[in-house]
Amino acid sequence: MKDYAFYSGLGTQLIVIILLFAGTGYYLDKKFPSMKPVFIIVFSLLGIGIGLTSIIRQILKRQK
Repeated sequence: MKDYAFYSGLGTQLIVIILLFAGTGYYLDKKFPSMKPVFIIVFSLLGIGIGLTSIIRQILKRQK
């Protein structure tokens, strides 16, 4: 049961990080409407990268 809580927490963490970065990108796209939706794409990819890096580090740290 302890592992289940750990891994479900990681999934929740990944979703929250991606949504925060995508929300920031969405806000910037609305603030600067003359540009194409560049901010939401860049910030979403950045959120995915940061989230996955964080999860991989936590899993590797737990396995030691």
